[in-house]
Parts: sequence; structure tokens; C-alpha cells
Amino acid sequence: MLRSMDAQGVRETERRRTLSLILHTDRLAAGHIILSVTRSIPYDFLEYHDKLGRCSLCRTDFYGARRLFFHYLDIALKERAQNG
Repeated sequence: MLRSMDAQGVRETERRRTLSLILHTDRLAAGHIILSVTRSIPYDFLEYHDKLGRCSLCRTDFYGARRLFFHYLDIALKERAQNG
């Protein structure tokens, strides 16, 4: 039971770190970036989303922000690997 709770805590911490990376990338388009990254949805289908509304970024800026998210993710993963 304790290990299950520890694993759940680790997953929650990782989820929060990922979310903070996305928010650091671009706060206004964070929801759109999350959908694009997690579900491989292209910008053309996210430009206007039923629940999220219109994406605040143009296509070029959106993909730039998406690449920036992966850059931050790469840095975070390298730090994690170094720290154990």
C-alpha cells in the first residue's frame, strides 16, 4: 500500500513538472500544446478547439512553442538522469 502511494506521488510530481514545462513554454496556448504533444494532433485541428477555443498563436509560433516545450523537456530529463 505504501509503495503504491509513493508511486502515485512520483507520477503526480512528474505530471506537475510536465505541466510547468508547458506553461513555461506559452501560457496562453498551454492547453493546445498539451493536446498536440500527448495526442499528436496537428495545429490545423487545434486552431479552434471546441473546449479550448481559438489558439492564441499562429501556426508558425505554435510549432515554435511546441519545439520549445520539447527543448525544456529534454533539459529536465537530462537533469533527472544526472541527479538519479
